[in-house]
Amino acid sequence: MSSLFSFRDPSGRLFTAGGRLLRVVNAPAMPDVMALLNSARGRQCMDSGHLVKTRVLDSTEAAGLLEGHEGALPPGDTNEGMVLEHERIEFPSYPCEWPAEMLWTAGMLTLAFAEAFLDDGIGLKDATPSNVLFRGPAPIFVDVLSFERRDPTDTVWLPYAQFVRTFLLPLLVDKYFGLPSHGLFFEHPDGVRPEDIYRLLGPFRKFVPPLLTLVSLPVWLSRRLNQRDTAIYQGKRLSDTKKTTFILQMLFKRLRRHLQRLAPDPGRSTDWSGYADSSGYSEHDLLTKKALSKE
Repeated sequence: MSSLFSFRDPSGRLFTAGGRLLRVVNAPAMPDVMALLNSARGRQCMDSGHLVKTRVLDSTEAAGLLEGHEGALPPGDTNEGMVLEHERIEFPSYPCEWPAEMLWTAGMLTLAFAEAFLDDGIGLKDATPSNVLFRGPAPIFVDVLSFERRDPTDTVWLPYAQFVRTFLLPLLVDKYFGLPSHGLFFEHPDGVRPEDIYRLLGPFRKFVPPLLTLVSLPVWLSRRLNQRDTAIYQGKRLSDTKKTTFILQMLFKRLRRHLQRLAPDPGRSTDWSGYADSSGYSEHDLLTKKALSKE
């Protein structure tokens, strides 16, 4: 059994065993995971291929797979956590490898999930491209631990800033400055800050949308806020849950408009254009490459 990247999520860890992809979920995260897996929308998304297919292993099967690998669960959770099995996605790729078109598509899927699960009382606790893999051109949301039961009275979407840093701003830099979005993730794995882009702006571009709303205004406001004031991260609650849902829907609609505005120009030429035709791979080489991706 070998450990895979868990992207610093304390709720669980990924492992491979006998070619099977397993996720050990710590006990505190189990109710959130089960809320997702038991929801009609969760099952629908798995059936459609937009959410990674996942099943809960029974205790006997899980114990057999974890035998001799007690380190899979943190101390104290060995008998309390649960084990999931995910489908394997062939040829996994990551944001530092994607052209802007793939990053944009992953962003659209992330927003669709954030909004679609509102009525189920489920939300996303993080919004990063690392939650998404691709099967061919189709994006698949693979991190089930990103979902959590949400407070229906809370009007704040906590991953907002993360979504801006890891989706909108890299796409903005790609579109307006010609700097490939995938290259940014090597130097900025947690995304791009508005301050990083603000330094590139001339006096007039600071006032041009979407640079004004996504870069200039956040920088100006941050200078006036006390950076140690944690109150800005506290939830803002309303007794009327319908109003809460409406506020969040308007937020997602605004983010979607930004994302649509930052869509890569269709038909543009990039280093990846025609790669499949010009790479020189023979049919045998391609089969070998696919076989390696399954190991």
